[in-house]
Amino acid sequence: MIPDLSDGLDAFRRGRLERLGDRYVQASTIVPTDEQWDAFVPLAQDWRTRYPLVDGLGNLGSVDDDPPAEARYVEVRRTPLAARLPRFPNLLVNGSDTIPGHNLAEVCAAIRAVATDPSIDLDGIMDRLPGPDFATGGVVRGDLREIYATGAGTLCLRARAHVEEREIVFTELPYGVCKGGEHGVIREIVDAVAARRISGVSDVQDWTHREGMQLVVMTAPRGDTLALLQDLYRETRLETEYAVDLTARVDGEPRRFTLRELIDAYLDEHGPAGLEALAHEHGDPRRSLLKPSA
Repeated sequence: MIPDLSDGLDAFRRGRLERLGDRYVQASTIVPTDEQWDAFVPLAQDWRTRYPLVDGLGNLGSVDDDPPAEARYVEVRRTPLAARLPRFPNLLVNGSDTIPGHNLAEVCAAIRAVATDPSIDLDGIMDRLPGPDFATGGVVRGDLREIYATGAGTLCLRARAHVEEREIVFTELPYGVCKGGEHGVIREIVDAVAARRISGVSDVQDWTHREGMQLVVMTAPRGDTLALLQDLYRETRLETEYAVDLTARVDGEPRRFTLRELIDAYLDEHGPAGLEALAHEHGDPRRSLLKPSA
């Protein structure tokens, strides 16, 4: 669904968020059907929404492709950011299916820079907002300047990895890629090894814990670890593409924007006031880099 320029939401999600307050309520009172729950629950999943707008109690699913519990078994309330949605630059921060998410502190810095110096060029904006910061992290490659200048293009997303002796440890995944489950990347690796599209793997283990993801691929005794890493990127969704289209609805009609136009639209409606506090209270360190780690 194409989001609205003003708040980055479609009419359905906006209407449901407006019904939430600071106290937990049964989710089925907000979204009574399974179809509505499927559309609503991503707002509470931190691997799908960079800065969740819904706080949930109960089973919300997982990055391992586990489905969430039915809405009647989950309680929800709005997050502090959702309570500040009139000022929150949600479209740039949480994005959409085709608009990548960005770091809140960097978005606020870019908006403030344009407000302070309206003559600032794209390079100056990108000094503050150098690229996307997807919900699952990962490494971003591509001609970001061209994408931000035209409003469209394709990014290459790679899982973040580091090598420890004969182990490849993946700590972040490309956006939209599940780790476990029937459709997850672990299954893809196992299938690629079985089909002999990848060789040199002795084992695959998931050591993920509360502190973060650790998907470990162990190299066989005579295997080349760095060559194996490149094979894994080539043969599985540890490397994917993301089609960027900075399109949002204005008065009900879709329109493609440049990055500068999205920032100008925010300033036209909201102005820069309050961004400093927003970034200070809810901003966090950047997780994505623009160059591959391996």
